[in-house]
Amino acid sequence: MRILTRQLLGVVCGRALLVTGAFLLVCATESVVWAQASEEVTGPQELIERYCSSCHNDRIQTAGLSFDRLDGLNPSDDAEVWERTIVKLRSGAMPPPGRPRPDVDTYHAVASQLEASIDQAAAVSPNPGRTSTTHRLNRTEYRNAIRDLLAVDIDVDSLLPGDETSDTGFDNNADVLSMTTSQLERYLSAARHISRLAVGVAPLAPQFETFDVPLLLAQNDRQSEHLPLGSRGGRAIRYHFPVDGEYLFKIDLRTNWQDYILGMGTAQLLDVRIDGVLVKRFTVGGGTTARAAPVTFTIAEKGAPEWEEYVLNADQNLEVRVPVEAGSRLVGVSFVRDLWEPEGILKPHQVGEVLSNDEAYHGNASVSSVSIAGPYGTGESGESASRRAIFSCRPTTVNVNMERNCATAILSRLARRAYRRPANDDDLSTLLSFFDRGRQSGGSFDRGIQLALERLLVDPDFLLRIERDPDSVQPDRSYQLS
Repeated sequence: MRILTRQLLGVVCGRALLVTGAFLLVCATESVVWAQASEEVTGPQELIERYCSSCHNDRIQTAGLSFDRLDGLNPSDDAEVWERTIVKLRSGAMPPPGRPRPDVDTYHAVASQLEASIDQAAAVSPNPGRTSTTHRLNRTEYRNAIRDLLAVDIDVDSLLPGDETSDTGFDNNADVLSMTTSQLERYLSAARHISRLAVGVAPLAPQFETFDVPLLLAQNDRQSEHLPLGSRGGRAIRYHFPVDGEYLFKIDLRTNWQDYILGMGTAQLLDVRIDGVLVKRFTVGGGTTARAAPVTFTIAEKGAPEWEEYVLNADQNLEVRVPVEAGSRLVGVSFVRDLWEPEGILKPHQVGEVLSNDEAYHGNASVSSVSIAGPYGTGESGESASRRAIFSCRPTTVNVNMERNCATAILSRLARRAYRRPANDDDLSTLLSFFDRGRQSGGSFDRGIQLALERLLVDPDFLLRIERDPDSVQPDRSYQLS
């Protein structure tokens, strides 16, 4: 039995050694063949024909690439394809594993030949190419263009959708700034809104807009350079008033999570200013001596009914209605800063999320939001900066020829600046047709200009910055730069 076992083991081991030897012989043979083949390769064309053309040809076109029509001796003719090939050669990514491939020295030698040939051709005939000749204005560029053209500073974030960004995070890359149907609709609504603001067309009904103050913003110090020295908290708002008239300003104070208004234990002064001029001063806080709810126990035990009513509704009457002239105005709402601290154990300044959980009755009140509504009553357009930028002339009488001549002068000047080129007859004809439409529908001269301006702001020559080659410039020629 033992003799039979030994004989079987000898046969198995012998066969294993035979298979191993055959495998090593094949590997050694293939290594010799690959090494000999790589030694015979002296240039890019030979390397491509030996190792690459079997997969990358007109019939198979693996990965969409074919070398049948490419000339390895003149790689500059298809530099982009050969640049990608160089990357594959440098990294040794091709041919794939399991396929015959040259040695490392051949990889780098052929890649160097391709690079030298492409660089030499580029030095003899430089062709840097060019960027996209059509560039849609992004939101920042759109805002600046409106400001420079019409003297109206608008908040484009609420009017236009966000811009696409490139891989590097920039939003001024023309290749990624697309024009979608939704963007066209928003440009139309923005043009209507901006043109009415600039011309000074009174809205059909009073408008209402709210400006919030960030919830987690600590309002213990001066918040903006546009607010007075010695102030704290609040917010400065740049607002465009469309016409002369009365406007309502409403201030809401910050509350904690139980809707108790913060800082109502002591009296504090709250100012409302327009262009730095004080129009109203309120006194908030300190309006009741009733028993307050115990701190940290406001859920289990409430304060006196009078105290509860006061801390829930102390900002109910913080509103003022004042006349304001048309134009862009700076609205400032802030507290007068008190340089004193309450007696007793001082409480550290709270920041972040704990502000919404503050139950301290004595402390600084804060502004939660500022609302502006109006105009109320029939207001005049006034002489705002935007109207001065638009109306370079005014017809003295109701005369068709005089109005059309004045409209032509206004629109030709605005079109030249908006289109970033001289306005031609077709441009003026289009704009004047909209002016006539607004005038003939019973509107005033200003209404006609507003409708023409609305058309101007949606023109492709305004929304798209187009780079045109001069007629006298011939392509593929060298020009001296000075």
